[in-house]
Amino acid sequence: GLISEPDGTLLLPEQVADRVSRFDKNGKITLYLEDTNEAGGIAIDTKGRVISVERKMPPRVRVLAPERKVLVDSYEGKPLERLADIVADKKGGVYFTEAPASSVYYINSGGKVTRIANDIQGANGIMLSPDEATLYVTNTPVGILACDVQPDGGIRNRRPFAKPEGGQDGLAIDAA
Repeated sequence: GLISEPDGTLLLPEQVADRVSRFDKNGKITLYLEDTNEAGGIAIDTKGRVISVERKMPPRVRVLAPERKVLVDSYEGKPLERLADIVADKKGGVYFTEAPASSVYYINSGGKVTRIANDIQGANGIMLSPDEATLYVTNTPVGILACDVQPDGGIRNRRPFAKPEGGQDGLAIDAA
């Protein structure tokens, strides 16, 4: 879950240390946030909020900065399981993965949570293409899946995209 702020500063969630560190453009490392409930992945949304998937019990999706606020800690009355990764879209929503349940969720800009998949084995890393037309999700037996993003944040046309060597975890998109 390493992410970049608009000025090029990198934010790194450190799950075991229960903090987020900041790496500035000169390589200086400073503490950014503490008591993150073991955040494993973070994203910055269109409002500039730092949003995390937290792994310590209870697992939840929470805004860490500028002020702390739980966005979701259950779905259809059941607590979330081990959360894996998160990515924000330009519409003000976020996608996140729940590894043991093989699930992918979308929280729209109004706060409505929808499970958009519940059968992606080993769902962990998640990323959007630069134009946000494609959502990529790791799928342990298949590799990386590509899915077409729908106007409501849902997905369709799920297909194999790549099969990297070894296991898959976080994802990143480069300029190409």
